[in-house]
Amino acid sequence: MFGSDLVFGVLYGSTLPPQGPPKSQDELFAAVSAGDADAVQRLLASGSFTGANDMVFFDEYGEKSTLLHEASLQGDVAVVRLLLTAWPEGAQATDGWDRVPLHLACRNGSIELVKLLFDQWPDGLKLGDGRGETPLHYAAWNGSMELVRFLLLQWPKGLTVADRWGVTLLHAAASHGDTEIVRFLAQQWPDGLKLADVWGETPLHKAADSNNTEIVLFLAQQCPDCLKLADVYGWTPFHAAASGDNIEIVRFLAQQCPDCLKLADDGGQTPLHIAASRDNIEIVRFLAQQLPDGLKLADDGGQTPLHIAASRDNIEIVRFLAQQCPDCLKLADVWGQTPLHEAASGGNIEIVRFLAQQWPDGLKLADDGGQTPLHEAARHGNIEIVRFLAQQWPDGLKLADDGGQTPLHIAASRDNIEIVRFLAQQWPDGLKLADDGGQTPLHIAASRDNIEIVRFLAQQWPDGLKLADDGGQTPLHEAASGGNIEIVRFLAQQCPDCLKLADDGGWTPLHYAAIGDGVQVIQLLLAQWLEASAADTDGLKVECRFLVDTVCNLNLNEVPQAWKEAAVDLQCSKPEDLSKTDVQLWLDGCGGRPSWADIFGALVDRLKDPEAKDGQQETGFMTS
Repeated sequence: MFGSDLVFGVLYGSTLPPQGPPKSQDELFAAVSAGDADAVQRLLASGSFTGANDMVFFDEYGEKSTLLHEASLQGDVAVVRLLLTAWPEGAQATDGWDRVPLHLACRNGSIELVKLLFDQWPDGLKLGDGRGETPLHYAAWNGSMELVRFLLLQWPKGLTVADRWGVTLLHAAASHGDTEIVRFLAQQWPDGLKLADVWGETPLHKAADSNNTEIVLFLAQQCPDCLKLADVYGWTPFHAAASGDNIEIVRFLAQQCPDCLKLADDGGQTPLHIAASRDNIEIVRFLAQQLPDGLKLADDGGQTPLHIAASRDNIEIVRFLAQQCPDCLKLADVWGQTPLHEAASGGNIEIVRFLAQQWPDGLKLADDGGQTPLHEAARHGNIEIVRFLAQQWPDGLKLADDGGQTPLHIAASRDNIEIVRFLAQQWPDGLKLADDGGQTPLHIAASRDNIEIVRFLAQQWPDGLKLADDGGQTPLHEAASGGNIEIVRFLAQQCPDCLKLADDGGWTPLHYAAIGDGVQVIQLLLAQWLEASAADTDGLKVECRFLVDTVCNLNLNEVPQAWKEAAVDLQCSKPEDLSKTDVQLWLDGCGGRPSWADIFGALVDRLKDPEAKDGQQETGFMTS
């Protein structure tokens, strides 16, 4: 991997495999990468490299770099000196991220190399890269005290320069630097301690977030007021520390600012809420001991720390919070959900077992939508949790929510056949139960994309294939509307009569397929419904571009007569929208009449019109 791409990965969170230089540069690039000054000198002396074009290459994403950038990243002073001699203006060259070689030299940390590049082009020190970061920022990120001192002597104003996100040298050093640099920068610019970036974070926020104890202690002592400063999300440095793993920082901040234990962010969450969502039991235990009342404190969603921990994976934290606050087991959030609901959706069987054992009645408690923990488990797909909850309370299988849906209805709308099979086996009558809209689990599954679930439900209760919901729709109506060709094919084969069944609005599955965007579904239904008549399309105004694309692409022997006639005679809407491709397909595939004309003229004349549309347009239907 090229060095500049590696630095990009460190700074921006990704790495890009380079395409490499052209073959003509292979030898020189290899010598630069290896730090072989003798080979570089020999190749440059050969006269093959005469200017910028010979020094530039592009990676596979088209991002520019130069051999001088590579050498600067390698930190080889001798090689950089040779390249600068051959290409002095290279000190001002930028790569694909607007960095000059001085940026990368500061990242490398070599003071000798930095001085060499600075002497070649002093103004490079003030240049911001694509993020607005100067070479000084790179030096602060790198943690080189010697570089920071040297560069600030050359450009004192650089101390207060922020990048595009408001990050100053002090922010950068607090995140990734060392204590010596932070002390030095804070002494040079005390006002920088309170300065917030665009996210509202001060250097103390950065240090607390990066778990650097020594820097946190120093910054908190230098700026006590910073302890209570909140970022744009309402997070104080205490919130940031609570989200990490450093108990020493959390203890220190609690001692310095006891009131910060109670401060809530913009979502109403205290540091204890934040810690409960992480994985450090030691921090949770400490915060709960410091503020016992915080155990019952609910955020803006009505959730206590136990709610939050229950939705995660740390059983130790859940046990501790439940033991410290047994009443919290029964507390519901603003949606009426208890910690057991959260655990059932979170997917950790160990936590579900523990909470159910601590409060068995919680198994039966429904939230504001009438859903129990079993409904939640059926929705989120953990078969182990579903089995456990069903065994603990079998009647929960039959409980319908406020929409009339049982756990089986919920599972049918998801993608886990194992859960559907288990629930149906535990309560076969649930297959026939309709929700408040008259829909069975088969209706619901038919509108989704899992053919395996549809097959299973249809096999368990074949009569459900013909059952209409409160709007007169069968599962095939739902499938035709959903557009899954595999499900439509299966249901049409299992229930051929369903092809003709109209709902309360007089619409067949074909009508619903027509208002979707699945041409294949329409073609399938047309092919299977050979005896379709003109009456079947009553109330449906087919756009000509759809009709031509659908019918003229089929074997005409398989096309219903009514549709065939409609296509040949263009008994459809918007013939003016037909493109040249559509017209040619109509002539060749359907035997269209060349003499056909409308108020816009003869249709075939469109083939000669240079301004007519060339490609096929998106198909569709209009309903009358």
